[in-house]
This record gives sequence, structure tokens and C-alpha cells, in this order.
Amino acid sequence: MNRILIIDDHMAIGKMIQRKLESAGFDVRVTSDFHEGIRWADRGETDLVLIDHMMPGMNGLEVFTQIQKENAHPPPVVMMTAFSSMHLAVAFMRQGGADFMEKPLEMDVLEIKIRRIIAQDQELQREKVSQRTTEEKLQSLNHKLILKTQELAQLNADLDSFNLTVTHDLRAPLRHLTYHLSVLEEVVNRENAEIKEPIEDMRMVIHRMNRMIKHLFDFSRLGQIEINYVNFSVHTLVDQVLESLKDKLEACGANVQVETLPNLYADPHLMKHVFHNLIGNALKFTQEESSPLIHISALSFPHEIHISVADNGVGFQEEEQERIFKMFHRLHPASRFEGDGIGLATVKRILKRHRGTILATSVLGEGATFTMILPRKEDEV
Repeated sequence: MNRILIIDDHMAIGKMIQRKLESAGFDVRVTSDFHEGIRWADRGETDLVLIDHMMPGMNGLEVFTQIQKENAHPPPVVMMTAFSSMHLAVAFMRQGGADFMEKPLEMDVLEIKIRRIIAQDQELQREKVSQRTTEEKLQSLNHKLILKTQELAQLNADLDSFNLTVTHDLRAPLRHLTYHLSVLEEVVNRENAEIKEPIEDMRMVIHRMNRMIKHLFDFSRLGQIEINYVNFSVHTLVDQVLESLKDKLEACGANVQVETLPNLYADPHLMKHVFHNLIGNALKFTQEESSPLIHISALSFPHEIHISVADNGVGFQEEEQERIFKMFHRLHPASRFEGDGIGLATVKRILKRHRGTILATSVLGEGATFTMILPRKEDEV
């Protein structure tokens, strides 16, 4: 049963309204004391308040203001007055009043309005509860996400620290092996020339292990290096990389085509490492071609820049598209193409640190294309 509170200094009028509303099924209380009415006008005890405007000591608008101020959950309020004005009605409704009615009241109209206002208010309260519940769930999920993110960041930091420690510790026994191998080689040179070849094989294995450990060390450091963002010319950077690979390019007769490349907001030192890896890979995997071709191009979009390095080399199968970015994953034996399977993993990690990524597409025997996707300056961090 809906609960109605009537605040009217004329008790006879208040009682008359009470009887009419009780006969319509409402639970009604009446008071001529506006102080008492303000105390009762809480949503926990009352579903709707009817206030007379013309009262001694405090008018209806002032009582309404106090109800809103003193109650944490004020119910909807309907103003009643025999001396209505447009100014009063506008002021009341602007402050959050539910409705405004002139006396004498039409009871059938009043009943309809009361039911409509209470139904609307109850629906509004349900929506608020649902919204609070949703907000609480979101806050809980956000809190859990923050904790998981912090936990993941700590795990990554611990992993990087572990990798740095391991790579450092692995170098010590290799140095010892290298030293003892040198001593052994001196003895062999004097006494037994037959085992020179096995010793040289051992030296090459140690050299390769040293190189892999260095690459692993560099890869681990990428997680701790601070990104130094600056705006620079990708074209100039690519020219520098091509200059550093000049001898290899001339040796295999590679044709390098470079289209117009944009400026980029990133760390030029790390991006130089990226281009050196990608162009170096393209050069390596086209060395068996009679006319090696490397094509470097770019596309600019509203929020992204795509830079591609394509070649006409050996390519790879479609199912290798994701695996080629994993650490130590090789598509070809070292006897055919040198390398340790770390370069592309390093490229992907550098781009990830820049909030970017890299995609690879290929047709086996027809070449491969590696496309970097990086955010534009306004979308960075």
C-alpha cells in the first residue's frame, strides 16, 4: 500500500483529502505542523508528499526545500495552493517538484497523478539501484583488473630480472670453456694435429652460444629500457640502415625500392633496431634469388601508420604466421640461413613497447611482407 503524507495547516481540508485517498486504497497521514512533516518526509516512511503552499511560518516552497535538505532520500512532492501563479509553479518544478495542483482539488485527477508519480518514482529508484549495482560491479572488476595488471607487471619484471641473471651467469662457464679450449689448442698444435677440426667445431659452438646469450640478454633488457619518444624521419632512418648494410646489399645485388616514408613518433634507436632486423631478414631470405628485391612502403591512417618491408625471397607457409615471432623459432636450418631465431621476437617486443604490433603475410616461394602498425603521435601513451 502506497503511503501518502499531507502537510496542510487547515486540518479539515487535510482530513477530507485523507478520507478520499484512503477510500482509493492509500495509507495516509495528515499533519498541520510543517516541522513534523519535514521529519516524516523520508522515502523510508513516505512514498509521496502533498504540501499546501499558504501556511503560517513557512510556505510550501520553503517546506519543500527543507524536505530536500534534511532527508537523505526525499520522496516526490506535489504542491497544492488556492493562490497559484506561473512564477510559483516554475520555481517549484525547477527545484525538483513532482507536480503542481490548484485548490479545490479534483480528487479523481489527484488520484491518477499520485499513482503515476509514485510509479515513475519507484521505477526511477529501481534504475538507481540497478545503476549502483552495476557501478559497484564495475568498480570491483576494475579493482581486480588493476591488481592483475600489477601482478602481471611484477611477473614480467621478475622474468626480465631472471633472464638477465641467467644470461649473465651463463657467460661465466662459457668464458672458462673458451680459456681451456685455447690451452688445449696450444697443446694440440704441438702434439696432435688430428683433433684440430673437432676443436674448431667446439669453438664455433661456443661462439654461437655466446651470441645467443647476448641476444637473449638484449631481449630481456627491452622490458626495462625507457622509451625515448621523439618525432623523426623514417626515411632518414631507413637510409642509415641501408648504408650499414651496403656491403651485403652490393654482394648479393639486391634491388631496394623505398617509397615516401612518413615521420614517426617513437624511439629512433629502438626503431633503427627494428628496421635493421627486418631489412636484414629480407636480404638474408632473398640471397638465393637471381634478382633479389626488397620493397619498403608506408600507409597513413587517421590513428595509425603502417610501414611494410616486403621481399621476393623464400617466404613461409601460412600456418607459420604467428610462430615466426616466437623466441628461437626457426623456419630453416642454420646451414641454409644463418641466425638464432631471436630477431623477429625482438622486433615484436619493441613494437609492443610502442603500443604497436606487426603482421606477417607470405606465399611460400614467392616472398614475405612484414607490416608494422604503430599509433600516430596524438594517439600515443
